[in-house]
Amino acid sequence: MSSQPYSCSVPCKETPQYLHVVIGGIVVIFLIFVLQHVLTGSALISLIIFNMIFLLTFPLRGPLWCKIIWLLLGNTVGVLWSLIRLSFSLVLKTDFYGIDFFLNHIIDFLWVVPIWSLALSSLCILKHRKKNIENPK
Repeated sequence: MSSQPYSCSVPCKETPQYLHVVIGGIVVIFLIFVLQHVLTGSALISLIIFNMIFLLTFPLRGPLWCKIIWLLLGNTVGVLWSLIRLSFSLVLKTDFYGIDFFLNHIIDFLWVVPIWSLALSSLCILKHRKKNIENPK
């Protein structure tokens, strides 16, 4: 047995970056305020939910600029996705009204998971690059 009570495999707890959360909250409020005049209905609801979920990434370690860029990119993808879905629903409204009515909320959320996971993986990649630059092997 070793004399140390904890081994090296014990994960260290990182302190959250509260300033990033505050700045991210301000950006989210601004985006929702701007987008509420442009979008309505399920597109606005999906963007609000994406922004609230994305705020969970702001306490994580990583550069603030990367988090804000991914937040803006996610909102851009959400707006474009809702415009594409809206155009399809306008074209197919008479034939597929029932399907569109039930699936439009589900279809709006198809872009949320890929964008959020790409943002998390980019934060992880940046963290590992910074660690490798500081401590080369």
